[in-house]
Amino acid sequence: MGQNRGVLVSHTRSRRASGTAIVSTGGQMSTSPPPPQFPPPPQPTWPPWGPPPPASRPRTGWGVVLAVLAVLVVFGGVAALAVVALVHNRPDGKAAAPAAPAATTRAAPAAPAETEAPSPVAEESSQPSGPRKARFGAVLTLTQGVSGSATLRVERPVITTSADDGFDRAEHGVLVSFRVTYATTTRFDYNALDLYVRGADGSRYEATFDREPALDAGTLSRGERATGWVTFDAPPHGTLVYAPDEGPSVAEWTY
Repeated sequence: MGQNRGVLVSHTRSRRASGTAIVSTGGQMSTSPPPPQFPPPPQPTWPPWGPPPPASRPRTGWGVVLAVLAVLVVFGGVAALAVVALVHNRPDGKAAAPAAPAATTRAAPAAPAETEAPSPVAEESSQPSGPRKARFGAVLTLTQGVSGSATLRVERPVITTSADDGFDRAEHGVLVSFRVTYATTTRFDYNALDLYVRGADGSRYEATFDREPALDAGTLSRGERATGWVTFDAPPHGTLVYAPDEGPSVAEWTY
């Protein structure tokens, strides 16, 4: 009995060591399964403590610079590709020269207008553009038609207040008489009525033929001459006008 108890105790100890419970019931021993064992609940894991990271700064200056550089690089690449394409597309295989900058053109100063030198004026003109201011005793050259020409000379006037021994007296102031000479080398028509006196107020005075020999009208042939007096009842001061055929004034003498 003592030997069996020792065996039982040792057997019990081995059962406890292996996790099997031994229960004695009325001197009998029985075995029961051990209670279930649950793993311990998981523990939360916390990150190691450290200082908070620095706040990110907005990229303002360097970001803009990098963006501009990126755009320039892209445009440069596109331009380089375009140049390479133009070079390869040229039929002669020569590289296209870079376009020269547009030249700024300035209008050249206007050259001074060339003016023709005035033609010399003849000393004696028969038909000037306006009435010629003649001097008494000077010889004027006249033209008529296509080929007619003559010279005209008027002497200084003789001024009186009456004629025919006082029977013909001046009504407008005085009797003014001019000695007139026509000379020609071609055919030329003359008339004393081509002469008249213009007063200071513009009044016109015709010839009266009060002094002899009076100049009348006629036609001169080559080498002929006609001389006579032409008298006017006019103011003591005025202008003798030569206007052939009642046309514009050609020559004027002031007395």
